[in-house]
Amino acid sequence: MAVIQKLRNSGAVVIVIIVALVLFVVGDIVTGNRMTGIGRDEADVAGEVFGEKIRERDIDPLVRDLAKQQSEQNPNFKFDENTRKQLIEQAWTTLIRQRTYEAQIAKSGINITDEDFNEMTVGQHPIESIKGDPSFQTDNKFDPRKVIEIFRQAKSDPSLRGRVAAYVKQLKDQEREKRYTTYISKAQMKSKTEKEYEYVASNQGASGKIVAVNYSTVLDKDIKVTDSDLEKYLKEHKEEYKQTVSSRDISYVVWDLVPSAEDTAYSKKQAEELYLRWSKETKPDTAGEDVVAFKAVRDITLDSAKMAMYSGLSTLPKNGMLPILTIEGKYHIVQKLDEMKDTANPFVKVSHILIPMNGELPNKTAVKDSAQALQIANELLAKINAGADLGALAKDYSGDPGSANNKGVYDWKAANTYVPSFAQFCATHNAGETGVVKTQYGYHVMKMLANPDFMKVKYRERSIEVVAGSETIKLVDEASSKFYNAAISGGQKTFEATRDKLGLKPLVKKDIKTEDRTLGGISTPEDVKTILSWLFDKERKTNDMSSVFPFSSRHVVVFVNSVKNRGYATVADVREKIEPLVRNELKAEKIREKIEKAMASAKTAEDIAAKVGGTVVPVEGLKMGSNFIPQLFTEPRILGALFGVKEKTWSKPVSGNNVVAIVWVDKKDKVEIPKTGIDEGPDFANNPQFLANRLQDVLKNKGELQDYRYKFSWD
Repeated sequence: MAVIQKLRNSGAVVIVIIVALVLFVVGDIVTGNRMTGIGRDEADVAGEVFGEKIRERDIDPLVRDLAKQQSEQNPNFKFDENTRKQLIEQAWTTLIRQRTYEAQIAKSGINITDEDFNEMTVGQHPIESIKGDPSFQTDNKFDPRKVIEIFRQAKSDPSLRGRVAAYVKQLKDQEREKRYTTYISKAQMKSKTEKEYEYVASNQGASGKIVAVNYSTVLDKDIKVTDSDLEKYLKEHKEEYKQTVSSRDISYVVWDLVPSAEDTAYSKKQAEELYLRWSKETKPDTAGEDVVAFKAVRDITLDSAKMAMYSGLSTLPKNGMLPILTIEGKYHIVQKLDEMKDTANPFVKVSHILIPMNGELPNKTAVKDSAQALQIANELLAKINAGADLGALAKDYSGDPGSANNKGVYDWKAANTYVPSFAQFCATHNAGETGVVKTQYGYHVMKMLANPDFMKVKYRERSIEVVAGSETIKLVDEASSKFYNAAISGGQKTFEATRDKLGLKPLVKKDIKTEDRTLGGISTPEDVKTILSWLFDKERKTNDMSSVFPFSSRHVVVFVNSVKNRGYATVADVREKIEPLVRNELKAEKIREKIEKAMASAKTAEDIAAKVGGTVVPVEGLKMGSNFIPQLFTEPRILGALFGVKEKTWSKPVSGNNVVAIVWVDKKDKVEIPKTGIDEGPDFANNPQFLANRLQDVLKNKGELQDYRYKFSWD
């Protein structure tokens, strides 16, 4: 909201204390081609949630709105390819949130009326985000007249009106969400009995012994897992294995197109010929597609890969050339065309300590007002001028944790990325100079770490990639075709046998989903998307094998080990997951029989353990809240039995994650439940913000969110 402050009129404004706050309608500001570059085909679907299709055209308006917001907030905003993809991703996230979480809030009937909004902003109880916004403060204190002033100005200022409308919507949405999550949290209140039980479970210790028998004492060969066993287990656990999204298990092989020495030599020769040609031109092309318009050298070198290599542009004469650069497998030819000084917006490197107008500093000093903040800032400036280390002081005093953790340093940035007074100091001072600057955030104790860099250069650059040549491609073609022809005649065993015979690396990916964009051995997202398009074709079946995918930097063949579609899983879908669990259940039956037989005749834990091949685990003062049993690690069912059994009594055999065990309790601590206090303290699981995050995840799961964006070039 501080951006609104910059747009306010500088002249005096007549303040009306009582005013109706008006909502403004934001019109379309973006015209022309669709922001995603996507089509208008009604049949094109990018996703689905709660059975409702998400179409390409649903995403586009959100991208426009986001582009509009960023262009209004940042005068240097550029809608380039990288920004476009970021906005589309942000729009997708926003749309999913609207159709899941926000849709549930709308169904709740919770609404923010005009009266509510007035109370939130200029009433007796304004919300914290309004009170803390510098745009609405006078002498660092909330001033409701400032709110009224800005809203009145927005009526006659179209550019401000859009910002105010967006701000109003944001505040209302935040308040609606806060009320919704607070309501949900209150609906999850625990009874007195539940809280008393939790108190006992957290504070009561138990001592005794556990006799544990590992599943490995029964050999796998002695257990036969039948399909009926698997069917029974899956029926009892069907919700646990329900597929909310389609997935695939695949095996695949990759042949990388590795440029040969000849290929590298050829690309290098091309680079050298271009370098020579450019260096001989008396009138270089200053407007071609290779030309980069005036750009700060510091801006170029923020890319760490280019930092050392491109810094020489500053000292090159016009038409001078950098040595041929090799970056990420490409030869770069760079020629400086022109230079200029940008006195209005240099790049600067500065360190600072921020003393806010009020609040607590890292060293626990309480700042009450701007006068005290200025006094502290001046005292620190005097220490720095006397030789004290600003970085060390920043750790103790700075209210800006981001820079304080970096010794107060802001590395090279364009001056106009800072607020005006901060930027003005940086642009007009040289290395070593210090001072105190006031901004809306407080007082900044400043020290320049380098002279401002005013240099901007115009240059042209061309990259020549080292790629596989025709002979290399021919060899990979022959190898991948040979594999395909040998493997296509059979199923999975033939695929794997052919792979092993030819010495190819075995690659497997389980549970690959439509939103995946990485695949081991395949680094290019576009290549992965092509494979996804084949994998998730509606005709795809288990045991299908692809033809050779001839990508630009590799060839790939994919075999489908398993097709798992939405809905309840079949045994075939989850056999690999559930078979070990069912085997352990069958082993547990045998172990339980042995334990019960031993318990009938043995008297001590040691005797029982000796008869069944088990281990005695002593327990001393163990609390349920520990979630951990010495020697047995995480065994929640056995831990529960420890607190569920009566003193001086053996429990029945309990099947755990890794063992079957019986529990003997010698004693349990006596715990007195306090009459007061157990209701106090925060319940993290019921925290509204925590609930908001959980609810969004739950709703996406419940709505069985499907992501089909891999089908589209804009993803």
